[in-house]
Amino acid sequence: MKIKTRQIIFIVSIAFNIVAIIFLIDKFFLHHQSELPPTNPITDSQTTSALNSTPQQNKTLLTLFKSMPHDTSDIVFLGASLTQNFPLIEFFKDSRLKNRGLGGNTIKDIQNRLNEVTDGNPSKIFLEVGSVDIAHNLPTDSIFGNLVKIISTIKLKTPKTKIYVQSVLPFGFDNIAPIQAYNTKVALYCASNKITFINLYPSFLGDRSLKNELSLDGYHLTAAGYVIWKNILAPYLKPNHVQ
Repeated sequence: MKIKTRQIIFIVSIAFNIVAIIFLIDKFFLHHQSELPPTNPITDSQTTSALNSTPQQNKTLLTLFKSMPHDTSDIVFLGASLTQNFPLIEFFKDSRLKNRGLGGNTIKDIQNRLNEVTDGNPSKIFLEVGSVDIAHNLPTDSIFGNLVKIISTIKLKTPKTKIYVQSVLPFGFDNIAPIQAYNTKVALYCASNKITFINLYPSFLGDRSLKNELSLDGYHLTAAGYVIWKNILAPYLKPNHVQ
């Protein structure tokens, strides 16, 4: 009888210790989880903040751009964060490629720093503009009008430069209609003015937004997204490409 009693006490003691350990582990993880940032996917209302770099970061990059002037052999990629994050030289193994992307740049921001690009009279300029403006719910007519001003300035200041206009990528369910309207306007304008329009949109479109596997947050691209973009651009970067 004493042996059975001891066995019962021993078993109860082990069970109590296990319960106590589980309680302490749960408490530890709950405490640390409460310190972690939320991991919810980006929503349309969050998109705008995700597009922006800080003013100080952009100021630093602009100073850096001006300290590295380009020349007539260079190919300049001008745009916002999608361009800024594009590893152009690593992809194309071409030192002529100059990345002039700045996160959060609207079309007006790009207009204001256009001289840094046109002063070098580059051989080609690839434009990626309009996404940030659409995310800010600006009218597509206004965005399109500012794009035309940028193109007109490039033609005036560096007439030998070939211009390539890239479509806006699909992002955010609420943005699809204005993106389609804007891309249509741009495509028609380019066709009428003998400018190359590169329609990236269909290759990235999923269920009324960016394909999930190509996006980090509903706007910015994964590595797989940049590989697709690189493959689309490759023919336009060949030396013998004719507009």
